[in-house]
Amino acid sequence: LSSYLLVIGTCPTPPPLPHVPAGTYRGAARSGPPPLPCTERIAVAGTNGLIAALTQLSEAPPAPRGPRCTVGAILDGLDTATAQKVRDVLDTPGISATQLADTLTASGHPVQAPAVARHRRRGASNGCRCPR
Repeated sequence: LSSYLLVIGTCPTPPPLPHVPAGTYRGAARSGPPPLPCTERIAVAGTNGLIAALTQLSEAPPAPRGPRCTVGAILDGLDTATAQKVRDVLDTPGISATQLADTLTASGHPVQAPAVARHRRRGASNGCRCPR
């Protein structure tokens, strides 16, 4: 059983179509057609190389998805005592996300109320990615 690795790249430029004069394919400014997506099968030396590559992929930590949480970035930039006070206020249901966002913005940490509300829902399916 032979092993192959599928590689996506660009194929060599095909010759111009017979009914289209050379140099006018897709506009006269181009010398030829754009490169087309292409797949090639490249032989892998045995299955051990493929297994090792797949194992390395599966063991790599996942890349972070999406932008960083604004509130989490603010908390990381604050000193320990201030960050703890902000965390306490975040966990206080009587203080609205708008009030907290306005206070943080007035203190030089611009943030919008939806970002505060999303951070409060962290760990839930509609919350931010910060740890709970």
